[in-house]
Amino acid sequence: MNDFEYFGKLVEQAREEKGWSQQRLADEVDVDVRTVKKLESGTGNPPMEVVLKYIFLLNISPAMLFNHDPCEAGLKLDHIYRELIPFSQEQIKLLSDSALHLRRWNDNHPDVETFEDYCRVVGEINAQFPQNNS
Repeated sequence: MNDFEYFGKLVEQAREEKGWSQQRLADEVDVDVRTVKKLESGTGNPPMEVVLKYIFLLNISPAMLFNHDPCEAGLKLDHIYRELIPFSQEQIKLLSDSALHLRRWNDNHPDVETFEDYCRVVGEINAQFPQNNS
């Protein structure tokens, strides 16, 4: 997907999540509805001032738009970004730390595929650190 298609998909996804019609978005951005349709189809190329309106009105992540390769993962991350907005910084950090921990675990234990595998690996890890029963 090219950059124009990606931006169009970001706008469409965020607009739908907000429950807005294309006409409502056009009214909010102060453009013709055909402009929104063209953008969402991946053929629009709005000026930066208009791009910034979309970002602001729809809570599109600038990082996902400008610093991420245009792909399905970026669309998913942008969706998650909007879901995180209501949470506090501490809650987002807790979630991020938990996700990073799980990512490291999975990267370091690619052979763990079942619950039994997990129990075996945890048992091996616990055996390396005997309990001090003083």
